[in-house]
Amino acid sequence: MKSNSAFTYLGITDTASLKSRREAPAEEYYKAIIDPAHPGIGTPKFSATRKLYFGTEKVFSVIGQHSTEIISFVISRSLKDGTHKIGGQGSDVQGVMTVASEVLYAQNGEITFNREKLNDSISATFKFEVVHEGKTYQVSEGKLFLLATGPL
Repeated sequence: MKSNSAFTYLGITDTASLKSRREAPAEEYYKAIIDPAHPGIGTPKFSATRKLYFGTEKVFSVIGQHSTEIISFVISRSLKDGTHKIGGQGSDVQGVMTVASEVLYAQNGEITFNREKLNDSISATFKFEVVHEGKTYQVSEGKLFLLATGPL
């Protein structure tokens, strides 16, 4: 056990167990190109204004929200960093995109992710497609870098 008088004064006696967060190596982002243009956004460029990265005992999630539309992934903790197929509900990597509040599960896609434990961040690239009302939407050039917003 390491001790420091300033920490001891604050009631912290085990400073070795404290986790320091390094300065973020880059600004957070979560973006993709959607073709044809996403009907809820009106443009092919998805750029999240709200970004979340958190986990539970069995999965971790990354969520990007632009206005009311979402692109998100729920990923099994059993997967190691690397490239994985994206599937629908029940798969190890569940990909979701919303269109007008309708949840659409990804198909024919992949995600490559890397988690950095030192600063609780994740970076990823992804591509997939969804079908809405008979029309196929291609999500490409997807990339994200997020810091944890909740427990991991």
